[in-house]
Amino acid sequence: MMPAAMRRTKCLAQRTLAILGFVACSRASAFCPQALSSAPHATLASAQRTALHGGVADDQHMGTEPQESSSNSSDETVKGKTRIDLRSIEDDNMFDEFLQEDGRICVIRVYAHWCKSCQKVGLQLRRLGGEHGDLISVDERNEVVREGSVRFGELEYGQNLLLCQSFGILKLPTVMIFWRGDMLDCFPCGPKKIPLLVEKLDRLLALSDDELRLEAKMREGNELGDYLLDQISSELSRQKSQHPELNQDEASSDSSDTQRKFGVF
Repeated sequence: MMPAAMRRTKCLAQRTLAILGFVACSRASAFCPQALSSAPHATLASAQRTALHGGVADDQHMGTEPQESSSNSSDETVKGKTRIDLRSIEDDNMFDEFLQEDGRICVIRVYAHWCKSCQKVGLQLRRLGGEHGDLISVDERNEVVREGSVRFGELEYGQNLLLCQSFGILKLPTVMIFWRGDMLDCFPCGPKKIPLLVEKLDRLLALSDDELRLEAKMREGNELGDYLLDQISSELSRQKSQHPELNQDEASSDSSDTQRKFGVF
């Protein structure tokens, strides 16, 4: 068993070392205040407790209250936050449901995972969605906190190849604009064309339902006219390839017209 004098000497030595450590830490903080501010606050407190309790540096001697876990505090900070409702469309059924959900204008970004321009456009569309789109809560309920004037969705090209091809999409990224299931616009939209998208949306949002319906019919009529012209051109090319004499007759006819025009007989 250790004699009492030796125990007192050892205890006094421990306290002296603790006090010297506290003084050294204080002087270091005077020369480098950032080191103290960046270090944990328990450094000085531990030195003080060590000096007071004979070398013991446990929080239990200070009677400190247990701190809340970081998970609880992070949950508290998450509460009240929202995120943009950017709907991910995975198949034809989800596509139809998204377009028919309500009567607002829908903007759909067509992208590919390997496309860097698509990633940039995605970030810009999220900013645009923060201004015009729906905001939903981040908890498991996903409640709509704010209803926007436009609904935003995204469609991965490779996963929905047939659907994208049915709209004639040849370039990525592409943006499609719909209203009540009818297409209002479809165009390749790189990062530099986001202002054009904003301009188109501002114009469409200013239209009434009747004007939007007319807009959709006009686009449908233009697409039908383009389709018929393509069919007629294809048919003429096919007939010329099958009947070369038609080309000769047409060439001779053109030559006669030229001669008459310039007075050559």
